[in-house]
Amino acid sequence: MSTAGVHDRTRNYTLVGGFVLLMLAALLVWIAMLSGIGGRGDRYTVEYANVMGLSDGAPVSFEGYRVGRVEGIAPAAAGEAARFRVEISVESGWPIPEDSVARMVTSGLLSAVALDISSGESATLLEPGATIGSRERDDVFSVVSSAAGQMGELVRDLEPLLTELGEGAPEIVENVRLLTERLNDTALRLQELVGDANVARVEGILGELERASRTAANLAGDLRDTRGDLDSLLGRVDELVGANQADVRQAIVDLRRTTGALARSADSFSDNLVSVSQNLVEFSDDVRRDPSVLVRGRSEGDAD
Repeated sequence: MSTAGVHDRTRNYTLVGGFVLLMLAALLVWIAMLSGIGGRGDRYTVEYANVMGLSDGAPVSFEGYRVGRVEGIAPAAAGEAARFRVEISVESGWPIPEDSVARMVTSGLLSAVALDISSGESATLLEPGATIGSRERDDVFSVVSSAAGQMGELVRDLEPLLTELGEGAPEIVENVRLLTERLNDTALRLQELVGDANVARVEGILGELERASRTAANLAGDLRDTRGDLDSLLGRVDELVGANQADVRQAIVDLRRTTGALARSADSFSDNLVSVSQNLVEFSDDVRRDPSVLVRGRSEGDAD
């Protein structure tokens, strides 16, 4: 083989090897970009009581937009029970309000667990290295697990009640039977009460009530008319009294004078009546003693 051929082969190998290395480097860069900036960026921490399903390298998104990844998970400091610190890296300079909340989410039943940061409304931004507020996982699995736990507690709480109900079931059944019999008796009595004869009577009573109602309505109309007439009469009397007020006042004065005169005359009339009464008493005594006085009269010499 000539020297030129050897140089050509070496050059070809060098070109192929360089191309392969360049593709490997590009692949590594692409993988690093897919994994979330390869550990570069601003670091933050999030704390959870349960990190089931979350692993290193899990994606971190901000309102659903991919901004970083999980860098590590470790237990919290000693003395803090059931807490885990999750370190995340986010694109440098990415604004995160201080009241933002990070929660673990899954996009589907078979999807990996990821972190999603819900943006807050505060105008103050978190500094790199700060702790982001957290909210425990609220996907379907955690909800079902929580519901199952609550259902277990509910069953345990209801167990004594169910036991008591089981023991008292015979008595309850007997009470229900007695109540059913009483209801049946009541239904029979109601059926007898609303029989054909009683229905006819009730219909008659309702007819009488209807007629009485119509009569009362007519009477009310008559009373309204009478009230109108009385109002009109009182108005006329008021007008009459107002127009003849002076004459009425003079008539009252004359009536007062007449009453005074009659009172004075009554005194003298009373005296005369007393005198006449005495004379009648004396005359009746004379007649009782001597009836002939009625015929011959009484002489002046007769003694009393």
